[in-house]
Amino acid sequence: MSRLGCKCGAILGTSDYPSPYSLEIFYAMTADAKDEMVFAPEGNEELRQFLEQAGYTRSDRIICLSTCAGDASTTRTVVFAYILEN
Repeated sequence: MSRLGCKCGAILGTSDYPSPYSLEIFYAMTADAKDEMVFAPEGNEELRQFLEQAGYTRSDRIICLSTCAGDASTTRTVVFAYILEN
């Protein structure tokens, strides 16, 4: 895994159709598609520690989004974000 950086305050929806939610991206990285910390996280102590270091608490709602970094690669671009109510 490698850290790409952070963008905060990304908003879902448009001015015509506002969303009741927004996303606050707190971490972006690249990972291999077979990285179990990201893609098989249930019961994963390493992921729990990572989230705690990022300030996550059990009352927080988070989402992890990923996409292919390229068409001939197993590298994925992954972002972790808090789901916030507007």
